[in-house]
Amino acid sequence: MKWFKIVALLSLFNLLGCLPQQLPTYEPGASVPPGKILVIAQLDLRPGVTQGEMSKTHFTVGGTGADEARMYMSPVANIPVNKDAVIPFDLKGASQMNLSYDHPSVVLMDSGVRFVRMGEFTLSATTTWRRNAVGEMRGGANVEKLTLYGDLKLDIPAKVKAVYVGTLRYEHDGVESQKVIVVDEYKKTMKKLDQMKIGISSKDVVKSLAKVVREN
Repeated sequence: MKWFKIVALLSLFNLLGCLPQQLPTYEPGASVPPGKILVIAQLDLRPGVTQGEMSKTHFTVGGTGADEARMYMSPVANIPVNKDAVIPFDLKGASQMNLSYDHPSVVLMDSGVRFVRMGEFTLSATTTWRRNAVGEMRGGANVEKLTLYGDLKLDIPAKVKAVYVGTLRYEHDGVESQKVIVVDEYKKTMKKLDQMKIGISSKDVVKSLAKVVREN
């Protein structure tokens, strides 16, 4: 495994004052705000990954759980993501969501079209402490990440309660993804949602699978 870029995307966006809007995950039993749609999706990584040590501080600050990837979205995807740029895509109107590879995620969104541009999945995150020249303790973060590329179009219809967009499957080499495909696992996902007891049944869900615009 190689180490991800020194500055994580989230920290960079914070630094530049252009942090994408965080789309909230639906909490079981919570009321759904007017006009919001429950979008159901799941992450899949091929080959599967084994996570190393995880610092609780990392997940508190970063906002993702140990089984989640942070996915960045924008209203348009007419220009491919520039993997070598400081800002890899136009952040105007950008948003982000957290997707789990362990179970379906349910995210609150507005209806309309948006594009998943890229994501990052934490493989390990640790904090090390050392004394400086004057004896003060200084901490440093060691974070290893898997970067996910590929443009996916989400078309979220209006006037529905919930939408299933599929399993987003990223094939990777341990450092970054090489290809993304969308897998229809509707029946399997509905069974998992029933087991999660979050109050959504198949009667509430419309299928609108994400479409691959660019594989990588």
